[in-house]
Amino acid sequence: MDAFDVTYMRNRWLLPLGETTLEADGAVREAGNIRCILSILVKGKLVYRDRVTLTGGRARRGFLQRLKARGVMLDENALMALDQAIRTTPVDRPERRNDPVNAISGVPPEFSGTIVTLAEVEATVKTWLQLADEDVLAVIFAQVIGHGSSSSHPLPG
Repeated sequence: MDAFDVTYMRNRWLLPLGETTLEADGAVREAGNIRCILSILVKGKLVYRDRVTLTGGRARRGFLQRLKARGVMLDENALMALDQAIRTTPVDRPERRNDPVNAISGVPPEFSGTIVTLAEVEATVKTWLQLADEDVLAVIFAQVIGHGSSSSHPLPG
């Protein structure tokens, strides 16, 4: 796949391709698929806008066919690059901006991960497994470490 220079700015992703620019807005992840409102601008003029699932090949090809009917040719790899850029952009979560854990740890507000303590992980595992054993997490970690990097288990080693 060619290298594409996707820029993220104010909840929009921009991908310039010569005289054509792709502008993705309102991106959401649904069941692992990236959907967005994709605007196509040629020389700064809007020529087409549609809601597109960027992850699925059939959806991408259908979008490209609709563009072709309007005289705009576009490489499917550009849509795949846009999908990857959206997928990997950290998401700002307003509800976490004043979170004391983030303030203490120095995590930037645009970080999309959740920082939890070992006690919180242990409580979650105990709830999921419905176990009261105090050493449940230690036993799980020992099992994973004990099996090394064997490819017979689903956990990374």
